[in-house]
Amino acid sequence: MIEGNAALASAPETVNADPEGEGWFAKIRVSDASTDGLMDRAAYDAFLATL
Repeated sequence: MIEGNAALASAPETVNADPEGEGWFAKIRVSDASTDGLMDRAAYDAFLATL
C-alpha cells in the first residue's frame, strides 16, 4: 500500500457501507496490473444482487 484515505482511517466500516461514497480506499502498487479474469462493472453489480 502506498497511501490510505484519511476519511476511512477514522471510519473503516465505510468500505462496506458505502465503498464509493468517501472516494478511494487505498492506493497500491501491484506487480501485475493485468485485469484478466476480473468482473466488469455490470457483472459485479449482478453478483452483488445475489447476496
